[in-house]
Amino acid sequence: MSKQTVGVVGAGVMGVGVAQNLIQTGHRVLLLDVEDVILRKARESITNNIRLQWMFHKKAAQESSTRSLAVYEIPFAFFGHSLGALVSFELARQLRKQGCLGPQLLLVSSHRAPHIPDRDSHIYALPDSAFIEQLRRFNGTPESALQDQELMKLLLPLLRADLEIYETYTYTCEAPLDCTISALGGLDDWRVTREDLAAWKEQASGDFSLRMFAGDHFFLQTAPEAVLQAISQDLRRLLSRLV
Repeated sequence: MSKQTVGVVGAGVMGVGVAQNLIQTGHRVLLLDVEDVILRKARESITNNIRLQWMFHKKAAQESSTRSLAVYEIPFAFFGHSLGALVSFELARQLRKQGCLGPQLLLVSSHRAPHIPDRDSHIYALPDSAFIEQLRRFNGTPESALQDQELMKLLLPLLRADLEIYETYTYTCEAPLDCTISALGGLDDWRVTREDLAAWKEQASGDFSLRMFAGDHFFLQTAPEAVLQAISQDLRRLLSRLV
């Protein structure tokens, strides 16, 4: 089998692990952190007290991600965890609207399908003490950080901005994406259930898979090897279809 180049977009540290895995089997991998560019623009808007609408995806895609992806013209996959899953989904839609190459594979982690309403009360505007207690429930921030008042003064505006994006998202109905969607979740995630993840199938016109892992909302930290293996398998399956 000839070796292919594949882009892994928005996967952060997890993307590095996946890249290493694929490189070991002779594939070439391009890593792009599009998600970071988009979220940084969104956070800047919110922290500057500009009410954010989800239209920011259009501007961000036009300014950065579309150009980055178009230059390489290679098959690529999006990976997004929690809010990143929503960003990846909306970016894939935006690329389609612009007539650009879209992802062959969308990997979504720890986020309900976008058409499923948020059942939980909004927390982004809670007083600091209540907000920090909610962060503790998510189990994604070290306790030492939560108790560090100086550090939290720096982190709270960014965390509130991320949660405002997450909690004020409004879904608009469009045709399913023309790609495979693979949903990943934690068995003990109190916020995102198996049913929430299974509903992603409605957003895919291609294949769909759902895999659950030991852990909660941040199962990427507790089951990294199993997640890396699953993502690498999905990408190898994608590459095999391109030969």
